[in-house]
Amino acid sequence: MSVRAVRVLSVVVALSLGVSGAGAGFAVPPQGPSAVVPSPLGQGTPDGDEAPAGEPPPADLGAGGTGPARVGQWLTPPEVRVYPSGGSSADAVPATMGRERLDCMQFVSTFRLNSVFGGQAYVHKWDAERLVWADTGVLVPRITNGWDRTTPIVADLCGPSRPVLLASDGGVYRFVSNTGSGAGSWAESRTVEVRVRAVEPWFEEQPRDAVVAAGEAATFTATATVGWVGNQGIPHTRAELNVRTEISRDGGRTWQDVDRTSSTQTTAEHTTALVARPEDDGALIRFAATRERPDDPHFAPATGYSDQVRLTVRSAPVITQAPQSQHVAVGEPATFAAAATGYPAPSVRWQYSADGGTVWRHVSADAAPEGQQDLVLDPTTSEMDGWRIRVGFSNDAGEVWSSPADLRVESPPVVLEDPVDQEVLVGGSARFTARYATDRTNGQQRLWERSTDGGTTWDQVGSPRWCQTESCVVSWDVEADDLTHDGDLYRLVVTYLAGQRRVESAPARLTVLDTVLPRVTGQPRDARVEAGEDATFTVTVTGRPDPGVQWLTSADGERWSEVPGATGTTLTVTAAGPDLHGHRYRARARNVAGEALSEVATLAVETAPTIVEGPVDQEVLVGGSARFSARYATDGTSGQRRLWERSADGGATWEQVGQAGWCQSASCPVTLDVVADDLDQDGDLYRLRVTYLGATRDVASAPARLTVLPQVAPEFVEHPSTAHVLVGQDAELRALATGSPEPDVQWYVAPAHPEAEEDTPDVEDEDWQPVPGATGPVLSTGAVDLAMQGQRYRARATSTAGEAWSDAATLVVETVPEILTPPQDTTVLDGDPATFSARYRTTGLPSQIRTWWRSSDGGDTWRREGDERFCRPDAVCEPRLVIDETTPSMDGDLIRLSVTYLGGRERVDSAPARLTVQPLAVPEVRLQPQDVVAHGGLPVRFEAAATGRPEPSVQWWVSTDDGATWAEVPGATEPTLVLESADPSLRGNQYKARFSNRAGKDDTRAARVVDVLPLRSAHVLIRPRVVVVDELPARASGRVRG
Repeated sequence: MSVRAVRVLSVVVALSLGVSGAGAGFAVPPQGPSAVVPSPLGQGTPDGDEAPAGEPPPADLGAGGTGPARVGQWLTPPEVRVYPSGGSSADAVPATMGRERLDCMQFVSTFRLNSVFGGQAYVHKWDAERLVWADTGVLVPRITNGWDRTTPIVADLCGPSRPVLLASDGGVYRFVSNTGSGAGSWAESRTVEVRVRAVEPWFEEQPRDAVVAAGEAATFTATATVGWVGNQGIPHTRAELNVRTEISRDGGRTWQDVDRTSSTQTTAEHTTALVARPEDDGALIRFAATRERPDDPHFAPATGYSDQVRLTVRSAPVITQAPQSQHVAVGEPATFAAAATGYPAPSVRWQYSADGGTVWRHVSADAAPEGQQDLVLDPTTSEMDGWRIRVGFSNDAGEVWSSPADLRVESPPVVLEDPVDQEVLVGGSARFTARYATDRTNGQQRLWERSTDGGTTWDQVGSPRWCQTESCVVSWDVEADDLTHDGDLYRLVVTYLAGQRRVESAPARLTVLDTVLPRVTGQPRDARVEAGEDATFTVTVTGRPDPGVQWLTSADGERWSEVPGATGTTLTVTAAGPDLHGHRYRARARNVAGEALSEVATLAVETAPTIVEGPVDQEVLVGGSARFSARYATDGTSGQRRLWERSADGGATWEQVGQAGWCQSASCPVTLDVVADDLDQDGDLYRLRVTYLGATRDVASAPARLTVLPQVAPEFVEHPSTAHVLVGQDAELRALATGSPEPDVQWYVAPAHPEAEEDTPDVEDEDWQPVPGATGPVLSTGAVDLAMQGQRYRARATSTAGEAWSDAATLVVETVPEILTPPQDTTVLDGDPATFSARYRTTGLPSQIRTWWRSSDGGDTWRREGDERFCRPDAVCEPRLVIDETTPSMDGDLIRLSVTYLGGRERVDSAPARLTVQPLAVPEVRLQPQDVVAHGGLPVRFEAAATGRPEPSVQWWVSTDDGATWAEVPGATEPTLVLESADPSLRGNQYKARFSNRAGKDDTRAARVVDVLPLRSAHVLIRPRVVVVDELPARASGRVRG
């Protein structure tokens, strides 16, 4: 038996109650067949216990079986238990209706013995073909000896030879006991039917999900396989494998058959084609395979199921919920909901139209993210009012748009002005007025409400109305018939959003009053104002109704007339002029109950005084006196008083000095004399102040300062300094002296000292002479010449407190230096010194300084080289600049000479010269000496050449041992080596030249005297040629070579 088959075998047990097995639902073989039931030992039927053929067993069955009570009885019917193969039978558990999987099976019951001697128990199975009970041969424990003893009986159908339950084990079983011989020694238990369930089919090929369009066929295929195990493990070919297709449209809760097929094979492939309908979308499909044997009553069918797969019906979107129109207030969210079916799940697009549906635009992703089926416009704005909203659903199968929904965004009305409290006399009428802003539609209705209980309840008064303008002013008139209306509240209410909401104004109170005679409770007061200002008179009155007030005026207090338009409790006389001075005013209060007059108030009008001239600062020596003068304009009345004031703390506080007075003329000059007794009065301030309007106002002059000075001798705080000027220019010298009183300054001049240029030695007083007209802190010499060179100047300051002399200053007269020869470009080798020279003309004064400058950036910046010097006494100077050691970084530097003059304020520059620094170059041989064949007695010549910087020197060397050692050739320091007379000793000698400079050296190759040949005589025939010349040549020579 295969492992898979073993794992899925199960047992179904039916208990036979009585002969017919009533209640079990299964047919039970008859009890007591004619055949003799063999014993387990293979013996015949015991004597006296033969049962007649075809007769049922005796009817006196015990609780668990049959047989007379004297033998014993089975107390319980056989119970079927199962346990795993290879496990312990002690672990067997009761088998139920096909719930447990099993490998082995056992029967369990209890036998009670009614005799002393025990016996043997057997397990019999009904043979339906032979119609007899047959012993199964299963070993059963013996029945224990002992009267009335009970013995538990356990029989295992599995054993070493057959360790698993087989399909043929299905049938009807019973226990039989034999406790003696003869009639009555046999007892049978009730029967139990065992039906062995088939192996559950499984699916080798599972169905797959299907996606089709509505109306198309969806095909599902599965292959079911079953392993039926019968005797010897051979599949039972008579069993049928039924495969059916099931569908569930409620998520798997219930299933309906679609079709089925049957097969006697262990493997069956089944294909189902379903025409998809929209309502089939989402349906679950599965295959059920059942193994059955209709011809075997002990065969229990088993069913296996495939995986559940889904049928998806692709369909165009169908809107199941369309968006509905919304009516919201500005700022509130508006939500449009929609839903649709379709496969694939349709995508959602929301659109709006602001022109009634002509042009549609997509709603932004913030309000309607892709795929979201609800559109939320939050917040709404007034610009959205009138929009039309629609939603579109689309998928691969199609697209559909909803009908448009309207968006009504209503701007809530706003109460701009609340009604105000009204006060009315009984019998009169009151009008309540309010103003509100509206959207100008009839959806916003206004109405008035009244409350007679302090605002607890409100009643509508009048009919609702609506306004066609943005700002609406509305009124409600109330007739105060009696005092019962006193305290009523009125308010304006505006409804919107189709009456679902409302805004309310603040309530206004109606006060209904009785009449009261007027009475003046606050009298007007006299007024004093400056001409051109407003004068104000105020009166307070009471009465009911509120009295009307009329102001009256009189110039003499006798004749009174109404002031035009002056009907309030306050009278303002605008820009009162002097002509109204002394006028009188009073108020008259009047209502329906009577009238009352106020007291009289007088108007005084003054012209403000003006300060025409203020005092000026005064300076006085200690012990002297100062006078402060001022002038002011007045109206000439005694109400305008003048006084002098002094402040000793810089104007923070003021105190009066002298007596106050007044002036009867239009222009009044006044003075104040102050004696400066000591220096404590220094810095005191004085001013003139004039009061008017009963001293409630004043005008004051600007303050003047009193300066009290001590007696201070003159002192120079700034001395003149040496002046450098060019011939023909003006020289200016300055000296500043202080003192109290301020000193006078006179300039003096002394002749030049013969040994001085800028330094000023002591000069005798008698040498100083005043410069005519030269007074004050500045002296101008006028155009100077060289004759004034070196003159000295100083200033003298004098006052009543003494005198002082300034330091002396020298006049230096110069001419502009002239560059005669600028420095020249210079080229040097790296490390060599560089020298620059120039020539310039100067006056030879120390103030004319020459300086060498060098620039390494093409002349943008310059730095000083060497010391600053001046040329003296020569008129033409030739300075030199030596740069001791040059470097490559100096290549391209510029050198110039500068000469300053006028004390260094001005200078002249030469043209720059360029410094070129050439790098050193190691000698390099350019011409090598060549081997020679010499002739005895004739010169031998070797030539060589090399380059280098600086130009290399040369030294010839000779080797007489084939180059092993070398020695200098004395005096051979030219590029050409000439050996005057060759002899055989020179044969084989080698010569080379060495070129060297401070950068290095380089040797030529060695040239050899290959051989020295003997000199041969040559006979030369010379034929003279006569030439006639005017004179003999200075020298005639000839040379014979051979």
